[in-house]
Amino acid sequence: NIVVVGIGGSSLGIKAIESFLKPKSKTKKIIYFENSDPISTSKKLKKITKQNSIIIIISKSGTTIESISHFKT
Repeated sequence: NIVVVGIGGSSLGIKAIESFLKPKSKTKKIIYFENSDPISTSKKLKKITKQNSIIIIISKSGTTIESISHFKT
C-alpha cells in the first residue's frame, strides 16, 4: 500500500501522476487521507498495516493541523 496524507490540494500532484502512469504500469494500492472525517479515517486505517505500507505526508505549509494529526494516528 501507498498511503498519502494531504489535506486540500496537497495530494493533487500525486493523483495526477497516478492517473498518468496507471494505464502503463501496475501500481500499488494508493489510499488517500484528504480530510479529517473520523469515520472515513477509521475505515481507511483498518485497510492498512504499517509493515506493508509506505506513508507519505504532504503539507504545502508544513503546519497543516489535519496532516499532522493523521501522522500522529
